[in-house]
Order: sequence, then C-alpha cells, then structure tokens
Amino acid sequence: FYVANGILDWNYTGLAEYGGNFFHISNGVLDWNYSGLSYYQGNWWYVSNGVIDWSYTGLTNYYGTWYYVTNGYLDWNVTTLTYFYDAWYYVENGVLNWNYTGLAEYCGGYYHIANGVLDWGYTGLSYYYGDWYYVTNGCIDWNYTGLTNYYGTWYYVVGGYLDWSVTTLTFYGDTWYYVESGAINWNSDTLCYYGDTWYYVKGGTVAWDYTGWVEYYGGNYYITNGYLDWSKQ
Repeated sequence: FYVANGILDWNYTGLAEYGGNFFHISNGVLDWNYSGLSYYQGNWWYVSNGVIDWSYTGLTNYYGTWYYVTNGYLDWNVTTLTYFYDAWYYVENGVLNWNYTGLAEYCGGYYHIANGVLDWGYTGLSYYYGDWYYVTNGCIDWNYTGLTNYYGTWYYVVGGYLDWSVTTLTFYGDTWYYVESGAINWNSDTLCYYGDTWYYVKGGTVAWDYTGWVEYYGGNYYITNGYLDWSKQ
C-alpha cells in the first residue's frame, strides 16, 4: 500500500520509490498487473508489470495517444522513426504524429511518411523543410532525373531534387516537353536552347510540325520542322 505522511492514500495513482526502485500505484495499491505510462514528479515513465522498465525503448499507448519512450523515459524532445508491429511510425516531440505527411530522416536515409506511417508503396514528390524531393518506393531516389506528376502538375526533378531554377527540354514517353522554372509550361510559345540546338516550343512540347517564322526577344527566326534554321536568316 502507498502511505503518505503516515496515512494510507487511496487516491494516489502514479509512481512511488521504494528500496531503490519505482513501482506503479493504482488508487493507493501497488499494481503488479499495470504496464504503461506512469507519472512521477513532473515526468512520465514506462512501467512493465508494476515496475519501471529501464530497458524499454519504443511506443506505448496511453488513453488513445501513442507516446515514445527511451530507456523507460518519455522524452518530449525525440523526433524519429520507430518500428512497431510490422510498420514504421513517425514520432514528433515524443508523440506519434498521425497528421504528418512528408519526408523523415532516419539513420542517414530519408523516407516518405503518409499520415504518420512509412509508406513503402509511395512513388512521387515528398516535402521536407521547404524543398521537394523525388521518392521511389518510400525512399528518396537520388538517381532520378525527369518528370513526375503531382496533383495534376508535371514537375522536373534533377538527381532526386525538384529544382525550381531549371529551364530545359526533357524527353518523357515519346514526347519532348518544355520545362520552365521546374515545371512543364503548357502555355509556352518560345525558343529553347538544348544540346547546341534551338528548338521551337508551343503548348509545352517541341513543335516538330511547325515550319515558319517566330519572334523571340525582338528578333525573327526561321523554324524548319521545329528546329531553328540558321540558313534561312
């Protein structure tokens, strides 16, 4: 039983120190069956079978919220990924964050989180500290350069990173597309320099079927089948 100031305290629930260890009290009685969080002097600790379990690191549920324990102690400063029952979860400031969708760093790798859970099936863009990265099967793919569709807009990725400064042509499927400031510009009507050649772009793609004059920054240039034809100048 838990005694405070010489009186058995039936109202107390929390930890009590005794003989160099800490035990969980439920309504004044040591509860050997209790496993979970227990409060003591401003901090929360993880209890297993009535005693603080200093060896436990991982998740525990307390009144519907999942908390992260490190060596028996609920550390509010921890942000990490943790493995629990066949899945990886995203912990932010000591609590499993079901609302988070984006990248998380763990042991040198970056993984895509969807609503608090690592999504191994995800391929596409993912957000992290102000930037967008390309993910393949849940991990950043640093080898990928090309287009990707995200909510109806086509973006251009360079080495796994969405680079807003890029203006270029890129081949995708069976078509050459015009990327301006990191995304396909479907309203384009311009010339684009690519691989030592100037191309005429209209409506987001190279206009291979166009032959004629175009205006570009105050000058007039002749296009033959989509190429700038210097012999006609």
